[in-house]
Amino acid sequence: MTWALLALALALLPDQALMDAIPKGPYGLNVQNVLFALFIVALIEPFAWPPDPRRREWPRIGRIFALYLALAFLATWYGFLITPMVGPPLATEDFRIESWRDEATCALAFVVAARCVRSESQMKKVLVVLLVASAYFIHYYLVRYYPEVERIRLLPMPPGVREAEWADSQKWMIKKMGGVFTTLNSNGMAAYYLYVAVFFTGLCWHWRSVVFRLLVATLIVFLGMGIFYSLSRGALVAAAAAIGYGIFHRRKWLVRVAAVGFVAIPILAGRLESLDGSAATRLDLWNHAVKLGLRYPMGVGYRLFHLHHRLKYGLKLDTHNFFLRSWAELGPLGAILVIALVLACIRLGWLLHVRGRTDFARGMGRGCSMMWVAIFVANLFGDRLSQVNLGIVAWTITGMTMSLLIMDEKCRLSELPVAAEAGGVPVFARFGPVPEPVLAASSLPDPHEDSKAGTEAPG
Repeated sequence: MTWALLALALALLPDQALMDAIPKGPYGLNVQNVLFALFIVALIEPFAWPPDPRRREWPRIGRIFALYLALAFLATWYGFLITPMVGPPLATEDFRIESWRDEATCALAFVVAARCVRSESQMKKVLVVLLVASAYFIHYYLVRYYPEVERIRLLPMPPGVREAEWADSQKWMIKKMGGVFTTLNSNGMAAYYLYVAVFFTGLCWHWRSVVFRLLVATLIVFLGMGIFYSLSRGALVAAAAAIGYGIFHRRKWLVRVAAVGFVAIPILAGRLESLDGSAATRLDLWNHAVKLGLRYPMGVGYRLFHLHHRLKYGLKLDTHNFFLRSWAELGPLGAILVIALVLACIRLGWLLHVRGRTDFARGMGRGCSMMWVAIFVANLFGDRLSQVNLGIVAWTITGMTMSLLIMDEKCRLSELPVAAEAGGVPVFARFGPVPEPVLAASSLPDPHEDSKAGTEAPG
């Protein structure tokens, strides 16, 4: 029933409004802590199994993720030596420990999905729960959107405020609406809708279930409304990039040119004139993050960029770029690990799309790959991955994609022709010994048949 645990996490963890309503237990125990412990318990049995010579116990993504988490945990401790206004993270309620726990929860969900979900039927059940939960989240937002927007627009303009300034203030009031994602703003909410919509788009590209396609098409329409109403330009650009990647992936030169263009945004933005306030602020934050990463090769400490920014500029702001935040807080090594992790996930999805034997597997691969392209682009404009509200969806889907790829590789290995060695024991040099095939007695040729045939007189 591991799939039920993953489905429960997908339904509960993104709903921060519900999480806040559930009372905490002793020592700050909450639902996320319980799920964290259950993930660890679910992994005890698979890790106790004897190793399978045909299976890589630690795939590339798992190793990179483990290194990133280890570096981040180390940075929570040496960061206070660089940032004098904070002490060591000795309390479980420390914001650095809570942020690290969010990412560790997503890592556990990935490993559980990759090792414990063992059939397409279980994955389909998890995806049905994701579809229903996403439909509820967007319904919660849209039902409250129109009355709240009308209320904001009817607010009287304060005296002494210019009309343009008041219109801008009203726009920011609307952008603060995050639906069930109470700890995120509208940009974070749009990222959740984006990841789910892009993944289901890729899945239905191949999976030919008519009923599921109708349900998903309806959901994507409403999720698109949520993205549009959020006023998140980054989410719209990421959606276009993901769909373009899904269509033009085989034209590698075009994909590479587009990737270079997106990466060059922080560099070229400084040469553009007449930037709006939001873009100009992001550019200043990116420049400061680059300088901090160059000044501190080990980074300024996990989740401590905003404090360094306040020391210099008097404003407590995030980097608004997940990769540059990793560069500033964890150093160049942290940024390299994050980029390698995202690229490995994109490659993982497309490998399954190419090698998958069923429409569902190919759709899972394309959807996962497109989702990570959207994650890559969206995180150029903000941190849209480290929060458990967003990461739990991305990493659960990625873990199931990994599980499908492992199952496909095992099926291919079982169908490979067996080559007999001189000693009579068939061996795969890469995967270890394989048992000899057992043939039925009736299928074995009679060694005396030819000699008998030669002694018979012609009729």
